[in-house]
Amino acid sequence: MNNATRNAPLTYAVIYVPVRIVEWSIWYYILRGGTSKLRPLLWIAGGVIISCLADLPIGIAEHGVVPVGRPFC
Repeated sequence: MNNATRNAPLTYAVIYVPVRIVEWSIWYYILRGGTSKLRPLLWIAGGVIISCLADLPIGIAEHGVVPVGRPFC
């Protein structure tokens, strides 16, 4: 992580993607609770993608700075 702190996109990917995978996994099992193998993967992947896309307007507004920090977790 020492090198990642100088590289905001890398820091974002290394920290936020795994956190969002856990978050969307919890939401899937709370809301759906299914046992199929493909549906949870699609739900989680879609949720992670949507969450990351939702950060783009903030990055654009900040002139290309990828949002990294506690408020974006």
